[in-house]
Parts: sequence; C-alpha cells; structure tokens
Amino acid sequence: RFPDTFNLLQADAVKFPLGNLQKALGSKRGAFKIVANMPYAISTPWMEAILTGPLPDKMVLLLQKETAGRFTADCGTKNFGAITIFLQAAYQKHKGHSVSRTCFYPVPKVDSELLNLSLKKTPFIFSKQTRLLIRSLFTQRRKQIGSLAKQYPAIKPWIEHLAALGIDSKIRPEAVPLEHWRVLAGC
Repeated sequence: RFPDTFNLLQADAVKFPLGNLQKALGSKRGAFKIVANMPYAISTPWMEAILTGPLPDKMVLLLQKETAGRFTADCGTKNFGAITIFLQAAYQKHKGHSVSRTCFYPVPKVDSELLNLSLKKTPFIFSKQTRLLIRSLFTQRRKQIGSLAKQYPAIKPWIEHLAALGIDSKIRPEAVPLEHWRVLAGC
C-alpha cells in the first residue's frame, strides 16, 4: 500500500504548494493534511498559495515565531494583516507551542512555533481580485479606510456597509474585524 500512496515531487513549494497531490488524487478528491517544517522565507507566499484551494482539512506547521504571530494575530494588533484575514477566514487555530532555537543544529537566529490549524466548517476563500485589493489596503495600513476609498473606489460600498454597522470610516485596516472583510468580497 505504501508505494501506491507515496508521491514525491521536487519542485518550488510556492509554485506547487500541494506538490503533486492533485495529480495523485485525480477526480478522487478527498481529505488531506499538511505537516511541514516551512522554510521561513517562503512561509507567507506558500500559505497564500495554499489558501486558493483545495484546502487541507488540517495543517501542522513549524514556522518562524514571528510568521506564526502574523498568521494568528488578533484584530487591532500590528501583526493583523492580509495573510491573517485569508488564513483565519478558512482555519481555526488550536493549541500549539513554542520551539526554542536551541532545539536545532546549527542553532538559527530565530525561535519557532508549531502551529496547529483545522479547517472551519464553512471556510471562506477570497477571490484573487479581492486578495489583491485587501493586500493593497494593507500596504497603506496607517491610512484610514475612508481616505483609502479615494484611491480604491471599489471599497465605497464596503465602507457604507461598515458605516451601517456603526464602524467609523476613520478606522484603519488592521482594526476592521475579520468577519467584515468577507463582506468586501461581495462588493
């Protein structure tokens, strides 16, 4: 059974985030998991590629501690950003743990964190166009969303939606709660 279920692909992990899993499964799409020790330099682009689907049911990832912090940041914190929104719209974080740099040889300059994620019952995948827009908004994270509307007119209906909920247009992108970003996808 092992030779029939093991597939090895040597390739760029960002270009082929699921390796050759899709080819191996063919039309028999089923549940799958990802367990990986991610190269720190590609963690965010790799995660963005994974979040375009199909989505694994579970991911257990060893990441640089700062990257894990961005992936799981709370709304209103400086680490809350576009990748946080994309990931948290689809996955729930479960207890993981810190991994000291002294656990590795040679000893790296950074600590790591084991991140344990499971797919939400109703995961949300942002379209490519919406992901680009959200990333653009976060490149100017110190600007208020009301002033960003001048540069990105497509967000005006979204800002009106937020206003109807009592959210002021003077709010900055990192302070907009996660559930409201999904609404932007429909505008």
